[in-house]
Amino acid sequence: MKRWRCPNCDAVHCARPEGFLAGMQYPVKIQETSIEAKLSGMPFLKCIPRQIQQHWWKAFITRCREESNWTDRLEFYKGC
Repeated sequence: MKRWRCPNCDAVHCARPEGFLAGMQYPVKIQETSIEAKLSGMPFLKCIPRQIQQHWWKAFITRCREESNWTDRLEFYKGC
């Protein structure tokens, strides 16, 4: 992702492609695939580091607990 530092406010701005959540370096589709695999009892995807996928999984579980929504993955992604 391309990043720029503003000379006026000294903040960093980035040009994030469509389909990426804020602060994430992987597209939403890959995150959904990883979480769906975990929900169906399969192991994490081999093409992405396990630690990153664990972060997504823990965020998903935390968000589901906050929203009292354990089944609808689309609701999880709408709130982000």
